[in-house]
Amino acid sequence: MNEDGEVYVDTHPCVEQLSVVALARTLTWPIRRDLCGGDINDLLQRIKPLLEVVHRGHTIEWNGTNAAGQLTDQAMEACEEIDSICDACEPSHVCVQHADDFVKSEAFDIYSDWPSHLSLEEFVHKMTDDCVLGELGDAILEDAKAAFEGVYLDPEDEPLPDHVLAALLENEYISEEELRQYKEDFDLPGVAEDDRASGTA
Repeated sequence: MNEDGEVYVDTHPCVEQLSVVALARTLTWPIRRDLCGGDINDLLQRIKPLLEVVHRGHTIEWNGTNAAGQLTDQAMEACEEIDSICDACEPSHVCVQHADDFVKSEAFDIYSDWPSHLSLEEFVHKMTDDCVLGELGDAILEDAKAAFEGVYLDPEDEPLPDHVLAALLENEYISEEELRQYKEDFDLPGVAEDDRASGTA
């Protein structure tokens, strides 16, 4: 919030603003980077009365060297309360701006985050209501395909769950032969005994 009481959200103040922030002429409160627009709007509505208290108690005075911001005791208490609210604010749901970046981040695990009772489409809608299936769904399948291939590189990795394998097959990311070989290699259910013995479908 600047000295005129204008409130805005930014990822980082530009370099020429840093001295203004340091002099408390612009007041800042950190929030999580993964908050969606709706979450931020809700947060702003919640802290709006406190921001008004801060603005009323925020003055710019000459300190002998610079024009610096000063806060009344009441404004300082409101600042601390805003800081606590912002610190505790968490996203109401997963916000995906770039699906591929999210799926490849530490925030997503193909093994544990996709419940076995949900189809791909149901899972996508559970994860976010801001991203179309063709974006997030494809990113999830690409990640699953990478895991499918990567299991062979690390013997300690667990094989993918059946519902993930089924989605890969249904969406033509793997062939029936690849799935059969995968299940056979990792001794998974779904491969007939004679197939295991002969190595043929």
